[in-house]
Amino acid sequence: MTTTYKIITSESNTATTIDTLIRFLTPFLPSSLSVVAHLRAPPRPPSLTIYSSFDLDILLNKKVEESRASCALPALFSIATQCGPILRFFCSDEHNIDDDDGRRGTAETDESKVAAAHVKSFFESWVPILLQESSGRPCLIGSLRHCWVPFLKTWAVRVGIGAQKYIWDLSLASSFLMNHGDLASPLAVPPGFILTQLSASEIPRVIETSGLTRSREEVQQRLPYSLCLRRSGGETGTSTVAGWALIRADGTIGTLWIEPKFRGKGYTRYILYGLVQTQRRLLAVAGEDDEKFCINVGVMKDNIAAAGLFEALGWKRAWKGFWVAVAPADSPDILSASRA
Repeated sequence: MTTTYKIITSESNTATTIDTLIRFLTPFLPSSLSVVAHLRAPPRPPSLTIYSSFDLDILLNKKVEESRASCALPALFSIATQCGPILRFFCSDEHNIDDDDGRRGTAETDESKVAAAHVKSFFESWVPILLQESSGRPCLIGSLRHCWVPFLKTWAVRVGIGAQKYIWDLSLASSFLMNHGDLASPLAVPPGFILTQLSASEIPRVIETSGLTRSREEVQQRLPYSLCLRRSGGETGTSTVAGWALIRADGTIGTLWIEPKFRGKGYTRYILYGLVQTQRRLLAVAGEDDEKFCINVGVMKDNIAAAGLFEALGWKRAWKGFWVAVAPADSPDILSASRA
């Protein structure tokens, strides 16, 4: 079984640990985006739990560059980050998985078999510890490549529908949008419109149009990260709204919606450009450089229109990601009628 190293950061060293891990994982972008985005999401947590297949002291007690130069870091490794019940996972072999479903080709290599055995053993070494310490409450691990999902079947109580991941580099996004239509100004909006945050009175419409089940509390918490294109001068309410987006602090777009009567007018570009600026402000507040940061979105397989939109706007089609809910084998299954 793979040896797992676990550290729990304290308020005094969380920032330093996160900065070190980001520098270490940045060369693996975009494959490492799930973990890097999790680490970069402001506000930074007071503590973070990290599981890794190598001794993290190699990184934390030396400069990343020195560790790489001395070959002290393994070529094949896995790492999982935990903040509350949410975890993200990355394996260094993921850059060899070129299928957007997260599956390998039909001809597996010896290297891929070694990687699969490594990930399976890694999960077996720390997931039981995670669940024991969660007091029977489920945890969510995402956004996993398809090829890793079967290794969690022992503890999985639900596997989410896979979403096709699209990514957009912030610097390229700005260049693309600035050269399209009326987006020549950072503050550009269609004539007669303004960009604002969503208001609390608009939460019911957000929930109604969402393809996922969302609670009022969940949407309320994300209003500070929302962007709404509405008619200027109008009263706050859905009658004045053309469209909106909700973006998580880690750069993931959770919701993007254009009201039917406003579709076909190119308004999505204005919202996306606004998201670029919003994300840059968030990163600036956190003291982060946006050079290699990506805005990303997951598109369900039946949403052909959304997939076509993102591809037309220059987004890169990446991998298909799955969220897996895990719980102890003897715990009440509160998420589904049967274990996956």
